Amino acid sequence: MKFSFNTFKLVFFDKATQSLINMLPFITALIFIDKDYQLYYTLLTTVFLFVSLGSAGLERVISNKNIDLKKTLNTVFKLRFFFAIVYFISLPSILETSMFLRILSTLIIVFYYSNFLEYFFIGSHYYKPLVSLKLCIVFFGFLLRYFNRDIEEYLILLLIEAIIVFIFVFIQIYPRKNIINSETINLSNK
Repeated sequence: MKFSFNTFKLVFFDKATQSLINMLPFITALIFIDKDYQLYYTLLTTVFLFVSLGSAGLERVISNKNIDLKKTLNTVFKLRFFFAIVYFISLPSILETSMFLRILSTLIIVFYYSNFLEYFFIGSHYYKPLVSLKLCIVFFGFLLRYFNRDIEEYLILLLIEAIIVFIFVFIQIYPRKNIINSETINLSNK
């Protein structure tokens, strides 16, 4: 990636929108949640701790354009799955929550790949900044959190956002191959 002022501007907006995504679950809870905020904040903090442990810092590896993304994401997915199981088993000793919140937060650990988006453009794995995708997530996430102010709903929204980003990352790394060969068959008699 050649750095010019235009590229610098694109990287800046890509990073700025990524920081909005990262802050969205915390800021909206601070503004909108009236009851059980402490429980939500503690749950969210432990979830992101296990997300970080499950990434093992490998999301930064994606900034290298010569990295094998499939191997990296396979490793991260296995680590995430392992730490999600550890989280699910150990959560009752850390925090008393309902089984529904426990399952939601465990699923977020498995599917949260938003931190990989900030390196897709920088590592030239995606050739335009992801500003529009990130702004859509921030806008609709903020709007839906404004109207839904319960911690279960907040965790459901975070899981939906995580699944959307997971699908986007999965499609970018494992693109569909054309199964049907586009060659034309000539059936003329010669």
